[in-house]
Amino acid sequence: MLNWFKRRMRNVLEGGEQSGPRAEEASIEIPVLALLIEMSRADQDVDGREVEQLKSLATSHFHLQGARLQEVLSAAERAADEAVSLFQFTRKLDRAFDAPEKVRIVEMLWRMAAADGRIDKHEEYLVRKIADLLHVSHSQFMRVKHRVLAECDGLQAGD
Repeated sequence: MLNWFKRRMRNVLEGGEQSGPRAEEASIEIPVLALLIEMSRADQDVDGREVEQLKSLATSHFHLQGARLQEVLSAAERAADEAVSLFQFTRKLDRAFDAPEKVRIVEMLWRMAAADGRIDKHEEYLVRKIADLLHVSHSQFMRVKHRVLAECDGLQAGD
């Protein structure tokens, strides 16, 4: 049973049974989007603006649209639902991405946290935790936070 579960999770995280360049891209899409889904859930209230932000980030970062967008978002949601920890996502991304791309993921997380007009203390904690797991420096973490906050007029920070 445990081996079946491990194979199932590996399959979900790696984007299914695909092979070739599309499978490699999907294997990165799923963990990134799963982290964004976890961010949308961090304050216990998934707002419609967060759902739209998730779709926007998936479209702009991975160029997903239409049925493919829905397919990948569904797979990422299943992965997030079945996840035991964030480490299973961040380990894959830490190995796959260079420093600038890891900072881009942190920026996407801040944008997701800010999508509903306020950044909850749980959201801030989650961005910090993921940034640490991706080995993003505190100075880079803060620069990205301040840049995103500056772009979001009227944003309420923390509780």
